[in-house]
Amino acid sequence: MLRGDAMEAGFRSWWQKIKQHLITILIVAIILVVAIALIIVGYRFDWTGFNGSNKSGKTLWDWLNLLGVLAIPVVVGLGTLWFTTKQSQASDRANKQQHETELQIATDNQREAALQAYIDKMADLLEKHLRESKPEEEVRKIANIRTLTILPRLDGRRKGFVVQFLLDSGLISINKDVDREKAYELNDLSIISLFGADLSGADLNGPYRLNDVNLAGAILNDAHLEKTDLSGAHLHYAELNGAHLEKADLTKAYLVDAKLKGVRLERARLLNAHLAAADLSGAFLISAVMDQVDLTGAKLIGADLSRARLMSAVMDQVNLTDAKLMRANLSHAKFVSRSGVPIRAKMGSANLTRADLTGAILSGAHLMLVHLTGARLSDANLSDAKLIRANLSDANLRGANLRKADLRGTNLSGADLREADLSEANLTEATVTAEQLDKTKLLQGATMPDGSKHP
Repeated sequence: MLRGDAMEAGFRSWWQKIKQHLITILIVAIILVVAIALIIVGYRFDWTGFNGSNKSGKTLWDWLNLLGVLAIPVVVGLGTLWFTTKQSQASDRANKQQHETELQIATDNQREAALQAYIDKMADLLEKHLRESKPEEEVRKIANIRTLTILPRLDGRRKGFVVQFLLDSGLISINKDVDREKAYELNDLSIISLFGADLSGADLNGPYRLNDVNLAGAILNDAHLEKTDLSGAHLHYAELNGAHLEKADLTKAYLVDAKLKGVRLERARLLNAHLAAADLSGAFLISAVMDQVDLTGAKLIGADLSRARLMSAVMDQVNLTDAKLMRANLSHAKFVSRSGVPIRAKMGSANLTRADLTGAILSGAHLMLVHLTGARLSDANLSDAKLIRANLSDANLRGANLRKADLRGTNLSGADLREADLSEANLTEATVTAEQLDKTKLLQGATMPDGSKHP
């Protein structure tokens, strides 16, 4: 097998080389064919001189010799033209590259000058008691305008410098007197507001500590925030589409109504984070720690939450259509909600159509009225789960643990229940056939759809 693969790879490499010079090979082949044809024809006619006859004054052979002599300067001329063209092209490329390098250097110098000028002007405003200013004062308005106008002119690295400067100066730190539970309703979270600020592509990864900072409404698309401490940060209404937040700490961060499409949050910490109404479509949350996260009304369409931990997560009306939750942990540890009422992990009226929950832990989860049509739940742990009137039609529940699950009024039509454990489960008024139940692994003590008890 390996030898065959090596031969195939060698053939591909040879064919690639042939294709690079295909036109030249075709021209040479045509010339050879024409020459051979002329020789063959020449031996049939005396006037060509190829067969030794000299009856005619000038033979084709003589004319070919003459043409060969005349062709030499033509070939030399064409070769010179080709060489000159190649030299010109190489020179043009070198000039273009040099121009681009000079332009890049000039642009970089302009950005550096703009950054230094901004810092100098902000330093002047700090001397004018910017930190002690009120929201309506002129000095604060000027500082905000200068910050918003400088950022689009900078590259990602220098945008990071601006954020660091504002952080070190205490200009974007959250006001300690702010009620954090209502902070997303306020405009004076910090001295400088970065709402609408262009921080796209900003380099803020690694050493940056952005905990308890105000980044509400900031545009952070494609920003680099890997391993960054954003605990307690306010990012509500912020745009973080395609941003890199791998291994970032977002514990207790506020991301209400944030746009997080395609965001990279692998192994990130989102403990107690507020993500209500956030758009996480296509997000990568593999192995993320999201215990007690609030995902009320969030969009997680096509998101990858494989091996993520969402213990006690609040997921009312969340949309997880086509999401991957393979081996995710959504078990039911208790906690106290904002209203002070202890609740379990909830997914009321959530949409998990075609979601991949293979091997997921959903023990004790509240999944009433949840749409799980066509979902993949093979080997999932749904023991003690509340699935009252949930839609599990065409779902794959092969080998799933549904022990003591509440399946009253649940739609199980077309669901694959082979090897599933339904012992002591409540199937009262559930939509399921006797044929489906015959394929289960265990039914002992289960309440059947007609209300009878299975022995």
